[in-house]
Amino acid sequence: MRLGLVVLFFGMFLAPAQESQASAESQYQLGRAYLKGKGVKKDPAAAELWFRKAAERGNRRAQNALEDMEQRRAWRDSGAGLSPLALCPSLGTVPYCSSASR
Repeated sequence: MRLGLVVLFFGMFLAPAQESQASAESQYQLGRAYLKGKGVKKDPAAAELWFRKAAERGNRRAQNALEDMEQRRAWRDSGAGLSPLALCPSLGTVPYCSSASR
């Protein structure tokens, strides 16, 4: 069953995303798959690459995902008290604070 889902995934998203006239939505969905590890190995760098391609084509959700990734990176690098996950509602995370920020 899992192999069938992987084949379906690649047929729906990977092949169209690699074509020169790829749809921004396919590129965005491929980025989410890499970010979440759904059907492919989890790879944030690959997710960012596909989000950038979709964002360049005007996909707003991809633009938001890139902004969220950049905010997470900034919070992680700053050592701030809030969890970087608190900044990413568009990626499906639940906001929360560390005990230091309460």
